Amino acid sequence: MTPRTAMDYSIIIPVFNREDLTRQCLATLSPTLAGAGDGEVIVVDNGSTPATAAVLAAFPWVKVIRNERNLGFAVACNQGARVATGTYVVHLNNDTKALDGWLARMLARFEEPDVGVVGAKLLFPDDTLQHAGVLLMPNRFGPEGFGPYHFLWRAPQDARGGLTSKDFEVVTGACLVTPRKLFLDLGGFDERYWNGYEDVDYCLGVRARGLRVVYEASAVLYHYESQSGVQRKRRLMHNIRLLGERWAETVEPDSNRYAHLVGFVRREDYVDGIRTAIGRALPETTVIVHGEAPLDPEAFVAILRSEQPKCRILWLASGRVPKGVERSTQSIFDAISNASVIRGDRYLAFISTGTTPSPTWLGELLNGVEFSRDIVAASMLHAGADLKWSPVSADAQCTLIALRMIPQHVRIDVSFGSVDAMVCDWMLRAVELGRSIRRVALGNTRLGAAAENRAFSERHGMTIAEACRPNPLRLEEVSRTPAPSMQIASIIMLSWNAPEYTEIAVRSIREHTTVPYEIIIVDNGSQAATIERLKRLSDVHIIYNDRNMGFAHGCNQGIAAASGTHLVLLNNDVIVTDGWLEALLDAHRRIPTIGISAPRSNYVAGHQQVFNAQYPSVEQMHVFAAERALRFRRRLYFTDRVIGFCLCISREVINEVGGIDTRYPVGNFEDDDYCLRVRAAGYEIAVCEDSFIHHFGNASFKANNVDYGSQLEKNWRIFSERWSLSGPYPANGYDPTRAIAQGFRWESDYFALPGPALQMNEIDIDRTYDVAFLLVVSNESDWSRVSPFISNYFKTFGAEDRVLVAIAAVDTFRAELLGGRMERLLERSGLSSDRAPDVDVCDVVSIEAWRATIKASQLYTFASAHALPDIEVVPERSPSALRRILTAAVKSS
Repeated sequence: MTPRTAMDYSIIIPVFNREDLTRQCLATLSPTLAGAGDGEVIVVDNGSTPATAAVLAAFPWVKVIRNERNLGFAVACNQGARVATGTYVVHLNNDTKALDGWLARMLARFEEPDVGVVGAKLLFPDDTLQHAGVLLMPNRFGPEGFGPYHFLWRAPQDARGGLTSKDFEVVTGACLVTPRKLFLDLGGFDERYWNGYEDVDYCLGVRARGLRVVYEASAVLYHYESQSGVQRKRRLMHNIRLLGERWAETVEPDSNRYAHLVGFVRREDYVDGIRTAIGRALPETTVIVHGEAPLDPEAFVAILRSEQPKCRILWLASGRVPKGVERSTQSIFDAISNASVIRGDRYLAFISTGTTPSPTWLGELLNGVEFSRDIVAASMLHAGADLKWSPVSADAQCTLIALRMIPQHVRIDVSFGSVDAMVCDWMLRAVELGRSIRRVALGNTRLGAAAENRAFSERHGMTIAEACRPNPLRLEEVSRTPAPSMQIASIIMLSWNAPEYTEIAVRSIREHTTVPYEIIIVDNGSQAATIERLKRLSDVHIIYNDRNMGFAHGCNQGIAAASGTHLVLLNNDVIVTDGWLEALLDAHRRIPTIGISAPRSNYVAGHQQVFNAQYPSVEQMHVFAAERALRFRRRLYFTDRVIGFCLCISREVINEVGGIDTRYPVGNFEDDDYCLRVRAAGYEIAVCEDSFIHHFGNASFKANNVDYGSQLEKNWRIFSERWSLSGPYPANGYDPTRAIAQGFRWESDYFALPGPALQMNEIDIDRTYDVAFLLVVSNESDWSRVSPFISNYFKTFGAEDRVLVAIAAVDTFRAELLGGRMERLLERSGLSSDRAPDVDVCDVVSIEAWRATIKASQLYTFASAHALPDIEVVPERSPSALRRILTAAVKSS
């Protein structure tokens, strides 16, 4: 037998009918092969009509394999590869038209190390992109695990992301080059697939061998895509299931690997009860560089910006500042605190000068942080780390944080004095709330060593290095759902005439609520008859207004008077059902990132409405609600806004966001406004499927002859101006994501409650103390420093000790905000307010005048030396050290 002559390449073209496309492909092919070496063309005819054979006869230089029937794309390609003599096999669809030099450029890629597959740029006939690489979208709602899609599909051919060659997990088999030996060693295309996903499967097999899959941007062909008829898609679900069975457990989806190149991220989510994949504008990124001075600062920054030139770089490293980079005038800890305080849709990256990043570092981290809706950060792991499990936390060596995933009250603690410790502690507290850290493979990035921190180890019982390792047992311990704690609901209802509805609502609360609660009714200037009926309600706290102050102001009055851990704003024209409040509170306990929970109802706008809520009587309504509660127990979904007829709000949200904005007259859109502020502050909003409330609807409006439509239009104008939304009231709703993405800004978005600031105890202004600790808080950085000290203060002293913490709220900070945070710290300490040591929080204009009011034998300050330069700073903040300070002061007096 004469041995076959080796070729440089073998082009394999499967065909099934469409002889017009086959003719065009072959007729235009030869001139484009210049520079590719010696090769052959093999056409595998998959049972086409005689017209195809006639076309092939016109190209005698083509080798033809004929099948009696259509055996599928994979079989045809494998047949061609087995008879091929080329060093490389080129799988090419017949619905392509090649341009000059495509193959020579693809083959040149194999001169680089570890290349196993090369794909080409494919264009639609209208010159838009059909293929510039294939990305894998994670999918946790089906058996497949992920779904492939074409990067930059239908984008202009000169779109930025498609202009440069790059590595992918997958490229399309419409034009795919691979070494013949590798192809045969891997068994070729898996013949269990039918005209789809066999190319995806092969590329993943190549990647599993440790080889690269490369998109070559300079190799261009036109592709008329899927022109083989109904055979093309007829076994799609079979292919998807097969792909998932083989690869779902081992493949890393990379749907956002190049998001920074195209300007948007793709997110898979479950919003308003509907599975969706949405595209959002790429969030802004602030990169904080810290550590010792690098040898070449300009080169370091050039790598950071190699794929995202517009990212903001905040240079906090020592030494010379590179050109074009921002250097903060604040201390490193103040700068980090200020950069992290605003949530919204923003990224915050930390990278140490001890890390050597690869040019793709940001894309790799971005793909990790957008992997699923519970990811708070993506971090490069140190060499040797187990890639199968997520780490417990992340340090500041090379980490990207999605600020929108962190509730506002979870602030970075700058008191550690170490950037790695600050970030690791911050991320660990986010994980405790149910968030997770996504590990990212090292690639070409080399990490430095995180600096250990004694304070971190003492607080968390592990080192920073231990916290950054994947440890399933420790991770389960850290993120375990907290044990049930006492939850007290303050149920706040507004009354404006229509007293019969209020009476029905109160009665239903008493009959169908088992958890501890209080009822607060704010009457908004009702007529005398209504007032008389309200006075007959026992065990209800009633606030009377002499006129209608509006829905928002009335709610704020009730919130200010409330003592519960959760505040429930409830319309008075409702009937609650068994388990309604228990389900709303349980959502907060199980998922601490929830700021508002809400029920379903028969009469409510949008997705909260249960459209089959039909019942002939109140008794049947309760049966209906009970069946729903059983069927949907503990099921909920997330949303960006809910209707204000029933909102269960956590105390943390009240402390951070404040009350309802009173700029909206009477009612409408104040609930939308509040939800946007809550979401902008990093909290989630959940609708509980197992909580159902009957709502009569607009009872107060009807009783008082208010024109609901006119009020809606008026408040929309206020709301749209407030959040920069344009146009008339939209019948199909509006998109709140842009407003939420801005983040919560205290100076414009916090709305103070009426009445005095929250306070721990009533302070005797004439009392003289043995020791007073004076603290000045003007910004979030100050609060981050002093809050651990206050926690130790509560742990150390009691009401019997003659000690005081006096806090001056200055600049944009307010005593009301600090008072809420102090209450939370006291609650965590396990002390009741009557056993707590004295605390005084007040708004201060003059530090000197405020200081003069403090009567104490010994004054100390902590982290406020710049405001109180002549007062001794607390040398140590541990409970034992604080106790020694008091003991010494008592002895000296």
